[in-house]
Amino acid sequence: MTIPPSRAELAELFRADDRGQAEHRQFMAQPEAQARALMQRNDDDGGLVYKEMDNATGAPAEPETDWSQWEAWMAGHLANESA
Repeated sequence: MTIPPSRAELAELFRADDRGQAEHRQFMAQPEAQARALMQRNDDDGGLVYKEMDNATGAPAEPETDWSQWEAWMAGHLANESA
């Protein structure tokens, strides 16, 4: 059988939990604040910065593979198997 904690013990536990949650909120807010500061430094409006490229073209298409030799070999192989 366990003895329930007293009101004073519960109050101390709740205060410790409140401190822990406050520290966590402060810790989690830091990256957001740093990101806002960086955005303000990069652009006065705080908007997005788009990358611009002069010669932005897609990759050249690869030439289509010639399968004629493979098909000839396969046809010969199948002919040998069926004979």
